[in-house]
Amino acid sequence: MKIFLRLSLIPLWMIFLAACTRSASAPPTPDTVSTPLSTLGPAYPFPLALSSTWVYEMTAHTEGQTARWRITQTIVIVGGDNGLLTAEVEQTSQQTSAPGSEADQFFTPQDGRFWYILDGQTLYRQNEKLDLEQRAAADILLRWPPESVPCWCVTSADGCIEPADGEIGPGCRHQTRLESVHRTPAGEFSDCRELVRAYNNGAETISFCPNIGIVAERFQHLGSDFGYEMNLIGYSLPTP
Repeated sequence: MKIFLRLSLIPLWMIFLAACTRSASAPPTPDTVSTPLSTLGPAYPFPLALSSTWVYEMTAHTEGQTARWRITQTIVIVGGDNGLLTAEVEQTSQQTSAPGSEADQFFTPQDGRFWYILDGQTLYRQNEKLDLEQRAAADILLRWPPESVPCWCVTSADGCIEPADGEIGPGCRHQTRLESVHRTPAGEFSDCRELVRAYNNGAETISFCPNIGIVAERFQHLGSDFGYEMNLIGYSLPTP
């Protein structure tokens, strides 16, 4: 049972929790922008400015045991190339519960860096290293507005196929509802989208609020006590 769960949730780690392989030995130091943001196209509802920071509390549970972490993500480098906006993100985490639980084996966040790539109205998340030539193989975090398409495949690696007839299959992320107000420990946000990526063994749900970013994420396995929840508890966004 444990081996099956590990394999089935690999795409989730690649999106938000274990997407980083280049670790930093010192606190992130923001670099300068290599290309003025005003030259990279119209404003996008996902904040990608230098020094933007999000702080989350993540709670994982499995077999009656829980574990908690505080995760901080900060944009440390912003640049542009051929109309593409890139943002390098430093992720750090601190466990706030006693170590050694069963949940630690499955959900421990990995510190390091990942990259956002904005190409028109599509926001990619790339792991391991920045490679603009290979962005089509990166995870698609968001298409804006999400209601403009039936759904989109986050990655082709899990066999997802975008529907031609409107039927949404496994691995295809889609908007399920518009939240007029979404409440988090960091505050109340409006006009938020609930985005769901369903699998045969459960579903990943993300709450995205324009001009704030990801404010919540959760996964619950079907038929077992296995999953996690992540909520925004603080943020700092530079004034436009």
